[in-house]
Amino acid sequence: MQPISPFPTLVSVPPVPLRTVGVGRGARVAATAWTLFLEARPAVQLVFLQRILVTSGFLVVPHPDAGRLLLGWPMLAVAVYVFNGVCDQDEDRVNGSGRPLAQGRIGIRVAGISCAATGLGGLLLCGWSGPGPLLLAVASLALGWAYSAGPRWKDGAVSSALSVGAGALLTYAAGWLVYGGPHPVLMLGALLAVWVTCCCPTKDLSDREGDALAGRRTLPVLLGPVRTGWVLGVVALVAGGLVAAAVLVLAPVFLPVAVVVVVGSVLVAVALPAASRATDRVGRRRPYLMFLSCQLAINVAAVAVMV
Repeated sequence: MQPISPFPTLVSVPPVPLRTVGVGRGARVAATAWTLFLEARPAVQLVFLQRILVTSGFLVVPHPDAGRLLLGWPMLAVAVYVFNGVCDQDEDRVNGSGRPLAQGRIGIRVAGISCAATGLGGLLLCGWSGPGPLLLAVASLALGWAYSAGPRWKDGAVSSALSVGAGALLTYAAGWLVYGGPHPVLMLGALLAVWVTCCCPTKDLSDREGDALAGRRTLPVLLGPVRTGWVLGVVALVAGGLVAAAVLVLAPVFLPVAVVVVVGSVLVAVALPAASRATDRVGRRRPYLMFLSCQLAINVAAVAVMV
């Protein structure tokens, strides 16, 4: 029996056919690929690529296995995030998302085919890198399915955060498996995954309306945006301090990473109170964008230490 949609009043937005633009077949394929990449959140995909660079040692000692993983793992991430967009299409429309699927700029069928193609391609490349990366690649796809489709871990505040953190940990671990480098590198990835788990709920502040209609129990839905802002601010500060302290004790060579974690946590915490009171989507998303920017800076600092 099919579940009843929680969005009965929404009007379906038909996809815009690219063939009407008056361009050649190759250009249409390129435009479709770019639109799908936009759906997969380019900044998030850059973070996944950075995570592989941090633990795979590719910039230190370039080797084929790490190179194949650098191609394969981002393909898995694209598949997971486009699939999430397919599953969240109705909620994203309610929340005013600008992503292509929510705006009807690409169809569900095309998105589904791309998920299958990029997922399979990613599995093949990860398997070519070794049995360990292949196993983690399968786990990553399974996690993406469980998060978005069933049992829909995205619906709970704790299960959603743990899923995002687990995705970060799997990525760092996959890079480390092909590198076989020192344990502090893997330890760093695990600590950063903890920080990601604690701060990632900032993404839910801008999606409260759609999440509530979908029956999700995120922190903004359960506590309201203002209380959520204060709770997440405290969590960000505590998590940032503990993770930075652990980095200094267990892997002191990564001191720059610890510094960026602390600074990033403070910036996220400072942005949360105003964002929790904002009435527009842009204002509500500032803490998440700050969190995302801090991830980029953290990974850059980690790579700089290794190189």
